[in-house]
Amino acid sequence: MELLGIGARFFLLVNILKLPLSGSLNLITPSTLQDNLKCLPGVIAGILIGKWLIVRVPQRAFEWMVIGFSIIAGCRLLLTS
Repeated sequence: MELLGIGARFFLLVNILKLPLSGSLNLITPSTLQDNLKCLPGVIAGILIGKWLIVRVPQRAFEWMVIGFSIIAGCRLLLTS
């Protein structure tokens, strides 16, 4: 649990540090902020489902799920590029 919290904070910090660069490149606009706002219910649902799952999924199964999803994502990247 502690590792998950540290990882989440690390990625939060990295993404916050990227905001000024993204703003200067005009990657953040009112329309992109509106699109992000549309995703907010899914983000909140993901947080709640994740908190519910983290106490119910055994560590070993979680590790295999991460490996499996990483392999699937890697294959998708290789095959769709």
